Amino acid sequence: MDTHLEPLRNVNAVCEFLNKGRSFVYRQMNSGALPYVQVGDRRLIEPAALRRYVAERRVPLKNDDGASEIAPSSELHSGVETAGDVKD
Repeated sequence: MDTHLEPLRNVNAVCEFLNKGRSFVYRQMNSGALPYVQVGDRRLIEPAALRRYVAERRVPLKNDDGASEIAPSSELHSGVETAGDVKD
């Protein structure tokens, strides 16, 4: 179990981080795309949830040929095929 807690982010901080408005952030929370913690009447976002939200929406890089490249990630495991590894 993770015993290291990071401070929760309020909606205004998330808006600033994403460079989006409050209505966008609330829509993402209401749809379940951006998990939040309810504390009284406030919605607060865990930094890890915000990092996951951004990572899930990351667009793959394009190389000079226009083909997608997979950006290096510590979450990828060796031996897992990616779309670029599949042979016809």
